[in-house]
Amino acid sequence: MGRAALRYVQEVALVDQLATLVSEGAIEWLRQIQVREFDYSSGRTDLLALSVTDHVVAFEAKLTNWQKAMEQAWRNTSFANEVYVVLPRDFSRPALQHHPAFEDVGVGLCVMDEYAVELVWNSRDHKPVIPWLHQKARASLRENGGGLTRDVSATDLC
Repeated sequence: MGRAALRYVQEVALVDQLATLVSEGAIEWLRQIQVREFDYSSGRTDLLALSVTDHVVAFEAKLTNWQKAMEQAWRNTSFANEVYVVLPRDFSRPALQHHPAFEDVGVGLCVMDEYAVELVWNSRDHKPVIPWLHQKARASLRENGGGLTRDVSATDLC
């Protein structure tokens, strides 16, 4: 088991590292604006960010269960323009063998270690099917424009 695998003994550690990399500007296609645990009626998104093209981007991180992460990421298309599964590099092989499944639902894949996030497959550009929730996600990102992370519930914005 590699160092990255040892580092991510809990999913929260993976999400924490992703949030740190976003806030440090280490992911060039994202702005340093993010929201953790965006809570909405169908679930709770691990991390939201705003892309440099002004898209709402949702990330679902899992230590090993890429299928569950892909299902959750697909649900996020209800409000996000781009959706990604994030896995530790050491456990990404099974997902990497299923590119057609990701492509079919328009979900992108990122793999990461302690120092970097690699964009493996791009997300399809999605038109959110719940516009009011998209606006709430965008508003929470706008409110968090300083780049600090925070938890937010969709009901907090009503």
